[in-house]
Amino acid sequence: MHSCAPWDGPAIGLLLSAKPASCGKASEGRYLSIYIWRDLPTSGPKTIEFNEGGDNGGASRCAETNKCERAISGRLTFYTFATDGEVTGFYEFHFKDGSVEQGPFKAEWCHERIVCG
Repeated sequence: MHSCAPWDGPAIGLLLSAKPASCGKASEGRYLSIYIWRDLPTSGPKTIEFNEGGDNGGASRCAETNKCERAISGRLTFYTFATDGEVTGFYEFHFKDGSVEQGPFKAEWCHERIVCG
């Protein structure tokens, strides 16, 4: 879904969960929240690198709502990217405890009106 960067600029947010989510809200259980603030994709393929303290976004894994841990590094590759349909790709994010969250994903756009600023 479209989102806002910390400085109120345009951003993109992805919510990946085992069960379908509804417009930025996980249904239940664990989920991965990915946020992109710079170098926004307009088509695929495209890879975005994330580093701790980086200013282009990042990812957090959440055991449940508001119980999240931010990744220290990672990579997100979009294979397809259509703002009017499906988005597919592969993610890999590394966490402080040495664990890695990775896998393919398929997501649908959530078209909610977002106003930044």
